[in-house]
This record gives sequence, C-alpha cells and structure tokens, in this order.
Amino acid sequence: MNLINLFQKAIVDIGMKTVEASVFYEAPIGIRFEIGGEEDVYIKKGISRKLYPNPDYVNKAVERASKIFNVLPKKDWILRIDLYDYQEIKKILKALKLAAPHEKVLKEYEQNDENITHYELYWSLNDIKWSAETIIREIILADIGGLNCLASAVYLLHPNESMLYHLYDDRGLDVVAKDKRMLYPLYETFNDWILD
Repeated sequence: MNLINLFQKAIVDIGMKTVEASVFYEAPIGIRFEIGGEEDVYIKKGISRKLYPNPDYVNKAVERASKIFNVLPKKDWILRIDLYDYQEIKKILKALKLAAPHEKVLKEYEQNDENITHYELYWSLNDIKWSAETIIREIILADIGGLNCLASAVYLLHPNESMLYHLYDDRGLDVVAKDKRMLYPLYETFNDWILD
C-alpha cells in the first residue's frame, strides 16, 4: 500500500474523514497539550530593540514537544506536510533537512472565487535520515519568526497504532488515536501539560 493510502486509512481508523488543522476537534479520542511555557515569546535585541524569538521559550517548547514524541513508538512513522505554494517546498526541505518526498499529491480547487493549489508531501521516515527535534523546532518557530508555512501543516502518523501527532505551532500539540489505551501513558506522564 502506498503512503497516501496508508495515511488515509489510518485517519479513517482514528475516526476522522480528513486531516485538518483542528485535529483535536475532529477526532473522537485525543489529548491537547500546552507546549508554550511561561516565558515571554519574544525578546528585544540590538539598538533598534527589534523583537526576536526568546531562546528560553523556544527551547522549553521544543523540550516539551520532544518528550511527548519520544515516548511514542520509535519506528514506522509517516510524515505529511501540507503546503499552498510550490516555492515553499525547497525551503522546507532545507529547513527540516529532509530528502525529497516519497509521494506527493496536488489538489486544485476553487474557494471564494479563488483558485487554490494544495500540495500534500509524504515521507516514510523509516527510509530517510531525519531528526524529530529539527522538525519540532521548526514547527515551534513557524509562527514566531520561522517558516510560517509550517504552522498547522505538519502531521506525524503512526499507521500501525492509528495514532497522529500534530504539533500545530509553539502553543499546542494534539495527539489523537483510535484506541484511548494508546494515549493513557501520555495522560499519566504529562498530565500537567494538558490543556483544560
């Protein structure tokens, strides 16, 4: 089975029709974690007092999101990234240090009298060199000074466990699954980070 079909089958198994940015609200079973900490998001630097992402805030957010991902299964992940501009593909490959996608889908549709082009890029992470921390860091930076196209656009799916890890930006992370027993260890271990 190709990655696209494997991904879609697992999404249906989880209980969703499609993958959208509001994963937590679309899935019957899930946990939403707060990733951003108490630190200020930005710090001022230089003579002009320009705002930059606060390294303490970013590092603590990366640490939280990484700790959650690191207790999940180690192999067999599929990465999907959704983009709306072909020019962004080269940028994300460089930023995330990824090889070219194994599969991609181009969808074109009309919305509010505007033609929309949507790219879905897929990787089997067993087959390439990749870094979870690099991906997590770039997603966290997306809305606060990084590649904005990565905000709410990156999905890590474990098809064998029917589990989806969706770090949508520096503020939050959704983990949804077909079986709540898969999420119970996360609930117990990271309970303080769960959003009300």
